[in-house]
Amino acid sequence: MFGIKPFADNSLFAGDSSPNGPHAADDDRRARLALRYILSNPAITAPIPGLMNIHQVDNAVQAVKERRQLDRKEKAELDEAGRRMWAGLHPGHEWLREWEYV
Repeated sequence: MFGIKPFADNSLFAGDSSPNGPHAADDDRRARLALRYILSNPAITAPIPGLMNIHQVDNAVQAVKERRQLDRKEKAELDEAGRRMWAGLHPGHEWLREWEYV
């Protein structure tokens, strides 16, 4: 099994996920939390995020190197980001709701 669109077309992020944006540090952290969460599920072989630049690749590599399990605070942070993500899902990506868990 694999996980597609873990960033929900950038809807997971506070900014636009660019490495020099005003929300870059928060966006990088959210990306790593999402990837770690996916990697902690033994049923999933690989997450498949859309990575657009070398910075995002490096951030994904960092997530792989970090511990898999999220602590309580990290889980709460990712849950809140997920709630905002679903509430602000970009038009044209509503189909992701049907694929949340397949």
